[in-house]
Amino acid sequence: IVLYEMFGWTPPQFAHLSLLINEQKQKLSKRHGDVSVTDFKEAGYLPEALINFVAFLGWNPGDEREIFSLAELEKEFSVERISKASAVFSREKLDWYNSQYIKNLSPEELLKNVKPYLVNANLTSEDTEFLLKAVSLEKDRVVTLKEIPEAIAFLFAESLDFDVELLVWKKSNKEDTKEKLQEVEKFLETLDDNDWTIEILEEKTKNWIAEKGYGVGDVLWPVRVSLSGKKNSPSPFEIANVLGKEKTLQRIETAINKI
Repeated sequence: IVLYEMFGWTPPQFAHLSLLINEQKQKLSKRHGDVSVTDFKEAGYLPEALINFVAFLGWNPGDEREIFSLAELEKEFSVERISKASAVFSREKLDWYNSQYIKNLSPEELLKNVKPYLVNANLTSEDTEFLLKAVSLEKDRVVTLKEIPEAIAFLFAESLDFDVELLVWKKSNKEDTKEKLQEVEKFLETLDDNDWTIEILEEKTKNWIAEKGYGVGDVLWPVRVSLSGKKNSPSPFEIANVLGKEKTLQRIETAINKI
């Protein structure tokens, strides 16, 4: 202000924002593990999510709304609503914001944003439709973009490495599991390519299971493990939709041969 006065300039109005502290009530500092904007970007946080989150540190719109675009923040923001109390930089809240923004991305936007992480993980394909489906598979489950490559790596694998015992559902056994996989493989072979969507696959497969009088878990558990090689993964219908009919049947056949 003294400099402004010395130069004969009209000083602007100054305002102090809330002090930012971490969850241990300490001032944000690299010494305490706090990171820069660049670090957050490299960790897979979307700029829009970070802006939205930071805007709410010491400010709120006066109602229950939490998701704001930059244009909406420009319109709604007012100095009068800035809190005098320190604002806590909660990683949990930032994670929530980022997950919401990821969920709202179109498949094309998501692929554009996650592609550098895929390339870094050596997960590439010339098939754009496959990539769009692959990245969308986990968009409702991940917190950051950086998590997506690891979550969907099994889709790119030439072969899956898993314990055969993982194929067996609860009180079932290897013999019954193999039989169920052989039967469901034959059933899936009868489906038309136009039926290869999540909704139709789920409807027709579950109807077939009911007609056979089989337990849902006895059939779908080994199918899901056959396609993912994992104990925890998206549904077999979601995975099959990404892999396509040919690769789905190949993975089921490979699992049958493992038993």
